[in-house]
Amino acid sequence: MNIKSISFNDIESKTKNIYEAVVVISQRARQVLRDRLVERAMRENTEEELGVLDELPINDNYEILEKPSSVAVQEFLDGQLSWSNTKEIEMDN
Repeated sequence: MNIKSISFNDIESKTKNIYEAVVVISQRARQVLRDRLVERAMRENTEEELGVLDELPINDNYEILEKPSSVAVQEFLDGQLSWSNTKEIEMDN
């Protein structure tokens, strides 16, 4: 797997604050990971009662997926993410 560098200028072109971009990307990465865990739990435990996600059985037959952080960064750079800064909204009112 090749590591591809990302220009700060690309990230700054989407938002005024680099820290805001990092928060948005990290939140999206968490959502991607959570969605994958829930999907996997639903697929594997259709007949069993769903418990804690940390107790999912380990299965050696897994598919190789792109890392959630890579998915989030790519979605951010492609302009597929939308967010709002609640502090700016409160200041405007």
